[in-house]
Amino acid sequence: MFSRAQQRPGITASLLFVGSVVSVCAVLAGDEAFRQRWSLAKWIAWPGGTAVFFVPALLFWLLLLAPTRRIEGKWASRAAAVLLTGTALGVPVQLLDDHVMNHPGTQNPLGVSIPFPLQDLLTFVALVLVVLAGLLGILIALSAWFISRPPRS
Repeated sequence: MFSRAQQRPGITASLLFVGSVVSVCAVLAGDEAFRQRWSLAKWIAWPGGTAVFFVPALLFWLLLLAPTRRIEGKWASRAAAVLLTGTALGVPVQLLDDHVMNHPGTQNPLGVSIPFPLQDLLTFVALVLVVLAGLLGILIALSAWFISRPPRS
């Protein structure tokens, strides 16, 4: 999975972009649906919680690709793999949260949730994976790019 994501980083960026747009739109539309008291407000707002993972993952992924439009080097590709793993772990955990984002007390529409302490722990671990992998990956990619650049004459 990770080798394909790294071989075709544009497709991965596109998928993260679509996830980001859908989740942010779900937050905005869900808030409006709750204000208007629509009967489907829970279903509209429910995917919005995934924005917590999709948006940072997209930003870090694009920054990983910034200098050369590729993921180069062993450590950068490991950071990219951890970034995608954190996102892949965090999205379903957030969808199975016991409440809809921005609306505490509103149970998710499936009625299925991960028990309280475990859900928060999994969310925290996934966020740490995304943020640390993103920051370390950017640091590694940019430093490798600056080191490999030929000196100016």
